[in-house]
Amino acid sequence: MFYVCFFLGFVWFVYCGKYYIFSVLYILRVECWGGSLSEGVERRVEEVEIEEAVKELAKMFSRFVRARMYTFVDRLANATSKEVVLSTVYEALRISRSAKDVGRPLYEGEGVRVDPYVVKEEYVDVLLKKLDEDLVGGLELVRRIAVKALAY
Repeated sequence: MFYVCFFLGFVWFVYCGKYYIFSVLYILRVECWGGSLSEGVERRVEEVEIEEAVKELAKMFSRFVRARMYTFVDRLANATSKEVVLSTVYEALRISRSAKDVGRPLYEGEGVRVDPYVVKEEYVDVLLKKLDEDLVGGLELVRRIAVKALAY
């Protein structure tokens, strides 16, 4: 009788139990991560938005690196306040927008042409929101943008 119960339990585990265990582990992970399923999903969506914003902002600043205008990336990497970040992003957006509107490159020489890239407003908003919520975390995010811009 013991072997029959053991066998039936094993069969149930193989066919049904693994999905049950995976769903229980998923729920536990989400509950520990976000407190509830909806909060966990919201937090994950926010992380994805932040990663997209980092990627897009790094893409814009990498154009300045390729144009040998390292000042913007240096200022981001060494930023100690929100005001420094705001002024740097503002200047970079202003230069990129004006170059794009006129149709001129950021840099042209030695067989290299670097066209400007203007990041969307929503990505700038994600960065500003992060800086408002958590200054230290936002400044770490800005440093990550600077490092990725150099790595592109």
